[in-house]
Amino acid sequence: MLVSIKSGSTFIWVESATEYWRISGTAIGASTFVGITKLLWDLNDPTEALFASSEGDSSKVDMSVGDIYGDT
Repeated sequence: MLVSIKSGSTFIWVESATEYWRISGTAIGASTFVGITKLLWDLNDPTEALFASSEGDSSKVDMSVGDIYGDT
């Protein structure tokens, strides 16, 4: 997955150099990301947040549809 964060964000699934498609997007962009990282983790530089995220455990935050709606 490729994520582009500018004034908004877009999420692109990449299969190969010639096969990719846009999955979704949001109006939340870089300024919001910087603000959230400052408030939650007192990080002043987006690069710090990226390095910190590589040390995190995504199993504690990743969700599936089943997590929201339960087993059906």
